[in-house]
Amino acid sequence: MREPPAGLVQALNDSQATLEATLAAGEGWKVRLKERAGALVVTSRAGPKSGPVIVRGALRVSLPAVGADGEADSELARRVFEEYVLYERRVVWDAGIASQTQIRAYADGQHSVNAYEVHGAAGGLVQARYFVEARRTLCAEGQSPPYTNVCVDWTLDDAEAMATLPKGGKKHIRGRNLPGSGLVMRRADGRTDGRATFEISMVGCSDLGGWLPASVTDRATYGAYRDILLGGVEALKGVGVDVRLEPAPGA
Repeated sequence: MREPPAGLVQALNDSQATLEATLAAGEGWKVRLKERAGALVVTSRAGPKSGPVIVRGALRVSLPAVGADGEADSELARRVFEEYVLYERRVVWDAGIASQTQIRAYADGQHSVNAYEVHGAAGGLVQARYFVEARRTLCAEGQSPPYTNVCVDWTLDDAEAMATLPKGGKKHIRGRNLPGSGLVMRRADGRTDGRATFEISMVGCSDLGGWLPASVTDRATYGAYRDILLGGVEALKGVGVDVRLEPAPGA
């Protein structure tokens, strides 16, 4: 395998800087959904240059702590993170994803190009979509959180991605994940009751393409973020992971 090309690395550097700035922004967010005593909150804010809105889903979960310092086992935390960011796992339980494929992986083990297909809806009124993205996933074996997965739209491998779709993708609309899209998992507190709390933040700024008005796609996106974040917890529980939703402080 070869090293990632400089253009891909730079595009992801820019996307990661945008993601970090978005997560640090304390103003301008509107609460769209709040459930499970604040364990799940979906918010949005205006996107750049009147583009698509930026959506953030925040989920608080806890895992069993190990050792005197109250840290969670890094491999267990990594298992939770990967459930959300690896499409080969997501496609098993995420009803929104119709198919996925990794176009190419690079020698550093962090960078890749991936494509995924999203189901159509409303009896064909809403067409299926496909996305092609460059990704950087930082969660090395033995590494403790924070873990980061950042992505950005990548057009250079469109032809190869379309070849994996029914009829070469002719009936699909090309969607785009814009700079700043990604997912971060961080330790949330230093509790000492035998569990460790984490916050999972999923951020997206996506151009879904097509003719649907923004008001429709935005509402659908808020619900999709809820379903993905809560669906990951249920999937993990289904394979025996002791992961629990944690209410927001003061809830």
